[in-house]
Amino acid sequence: MFGSWLDELDDLLSVLYTDSIGENKLSLIQLDYIYTNIIKPYNLTSRMLLDQLLQNKPTVPSIAFFVLETAVLKESMKTEKQKDFDELCYSVSSALDLQTQNWNWMVTSNSHEYEHYFYYRIRLLCALLYKIANKDVTITDQSIVLNILASLSYHIHPRLPWTSELTSKTIQNFIENNNEVIDMIHDIIPLYIEEKLKPELLDLSPTKRQSVSNSLSNPKITPAGYAIVKPGNNRLLQGGLRPKLGYGGTSTEISTEDQRQRWKSSTKVKSISMVWFVIYVISKNEYLDQFWPLITSFILNLIDDYDPLMKSQSCELLHYFMFMTDNNEDYKKHILLKTGLVDLLIESCKTCLTYLPNLTPSDQSYHLLKIAYPTVINLCVLKGKREANHLCLIELINENILTSITHLHNRSGPNLNYPHLSLLFDQLNIIIKLYLKSNVLICLSRLNYTLNQVMSNPNIFEEEVDGIYCIKSALNVQRSIFELFKLLNDREGLRLILDYKYDFLAIWSILQKRLKYNVDENSSFDIFSLCDLNIKLLVQLAKNCQFNEFKDLQADLNQILLANPDLQFSLE
Repeated sequence: MFGSWLDELDDLLSVLYTDSIGENKLSLIQLDYIYTNIIKPYNLTSRMLLDQLLQNKPTVPSIAFFVLETAVLKESMKTEKQKDFDELCYSVSSALDLQTQNWNWMVTSNSHEYEHYFYYRIRLLCALLYKIANKDVTITDQSIVLNILASLSYHIHPRLPWTSELTSKTIQNFIENNNEVIDMIHDIIPLYIEEKLKPELLDLSPTKRQSVSNSLSNPKITPAGYAIVKPGNNRLLQGGLRPKLGYGGTSTEISTEDQRQRWKSSTKVKSISMVWFVIYVISKNEYLDQFWPLITSFILNLIDDYDPLMKSQSCELLHYFMFMTDNNEDYKKHILLKTGLVDLLIESCKTCLTYLPNLTPSDQSYHLLKIAYPTVINLCVLKGKREANHLCLIELINENILTSITHLHNRSGPNLNYPHLSLLFDQLNIIIKLYLKSNVLICLSRLNYTLNQVMSNPNIFEEEVDGIYCIKSALNVQRSIFELFKLLNDREGLRLILDYKYDFLAIWSILQKRLKYNVDENSSFDIFSLCDLNIKLLVQLAKNCQFNEFKDLQADLNQILLANPDLQFSLE
């Protein structure tokens, strides 16, 4: 009798529409169907289903987990079933624990079996927590709730080797749609941090200071978590290469590295997701003022690691922390400004921007840069609001983006770094469009030179898709500049742009000629379209400047077309 309920699962598929369930809970109609057609006719209980599904029986289809989820939500837990409920909580929580292994930090579980395995168990754990929060069961042992929260927190980060966007959204949707769960987490989060999170964190102090403090040991910050400033110097203490004085320096450095390696090879790496969970929970409530030092000191300890993949995890956390604590109404209230950590974090994150090929494997470099740049940009924007200028962003463009483009582009031999170049151009475009705007004139000369150097490279078309996308990214930077000045009534600024018109016309002519012989028709169309759009924008800028500038540009275009009739340049 017991096994026959599995025969009903084929019919269940048509009711569940599993693709549409995703991160969402089962509807009342779906719950009623499962209960009426499967659970009740076969007298199934959550305990029976637990034995069938979680006790090493991989032959049971995954969709059967929806039956167990329904049983948990539908059952009325009587006193005699309390022990079964406690055991169910323990079994499901244990199933979400991590095992010690060498994780591939560039791959999330979206691409392998972990997502499939964890997803159904996460749903079960959410159902159990729902029963507890709504007081459908009586819990006398608070460790059960802590274990459930800890297990969920291992999987709320969307981009870790054992997590996915689906599992992350499943947990967040569950919490956000249940006020009782939100209230329960709010009440228990300090205990969770003390008993579950702190023992797992990367702490580099010789003593376990986190048991009495909300800040981990880091040489750049005070015990309270604030940035250390050198006496008589506004610059913060650096965390890069610094000489070790005395006999203990080398041994201390070795000891610290040993601590890092032990932590990275253990299951304690799950604390990366646990910190994400704490940020998610406390960013908008009163606990932020109490626990921000724990978050920022952990981020600093991660970013000081030599491993670029650990640095990328640190940037992910910092980027998320800034997003969750953003206060558009009053930037002065941002926790990173109030604590003086902005400059320190900028300097720490900028070390990530130096991890370029060939010193860093190309895939690891790209993985780090694609999160490090958005993080540094956000920090610079925050600093710019405080100082009422764009100097930090200008420095980022000149010292990091343009310098890195030149470095990558000037490599001898086959250049495999066009994805990196495209990434850098895209970040440059974001800075110009959203933040610098007309202030881009400060660095326009070098910017224009760098763009043209890359786009005029005769080998760029040999890289096919990567090369084409790089050209498109560079042309989009030009487009953003033109569009910004088109909206401004600033003739002086327009003249400065038009001073570079021969550079623009030359590179567009080169691109159009090369396109005829090097790429397929679709790629040609994309670049032709961008060139045509940029030409029209340049003409519009000349019109907005004054009549003489427009006439001069028209004359230049006519001369080019007379000598090169195969070019497609718009005169209007």
